[in-house]
Amino acid sequence: VDYYRKALTHKGSAVDALNAIGACFLRLGNAEEALRAWEKSLAINSKQESIRKSIEKIKKDKEPC
Repeated sequence: VDYYRKALTHKGSAVDALNAIGACFLRLGNAEEALRAWEKSLAINSKQESIRKSIEKIKKDKEPC
């Protein structure tokens, strides 16, 4: 995560770095941070269907049963 955050400081809001940060956070079990990173990425490039699906899955998993 730190590696990709450093990349963002040099490149700005790079979609690839945001997506990688989201994937790292999800693997670490932090779905909230993954969601934040992916929503920023999707705001930059809304044509990322796989990211959109990942966001929807996280939101669905958060819904109470």
